Amino acid sequence: MRSDREKQQRRNDWGIAMLKTIVFTESRTLELWFETFNTFNHAQFDGASSVKSNCTNTTPNEGCGLAANGSVFGQVMSAASPRIAQVAAKFNL
Repeated sequence: MRSDREKQQRRNDWGIAMLKTIVFTESRTLELWFETFNTFNHAQFDGASSVKSNCTNTTPNEGCGLAANGSVFGQVMSAASPRIAQVAAKFNL
């Protein structure tokens, strides 16, 4: 049986890559890549905060995310990366 910590650390993060090679002549080719990371864009929040923040900024939208009482205890303050896609091309002579 898995511990709670092992369950918490699992990520549902799929990456997909596609490569297409187009041959023009014997020595000239064009390679096209398309890659995605976190392809299905599944929200993966990090664990809730378990300590009081030492941040002195009390404005919620200024990076600290403080609650009305100045604590972030029990709040989810971060998440894994969103979907990322990239395209590349390489021409070989």
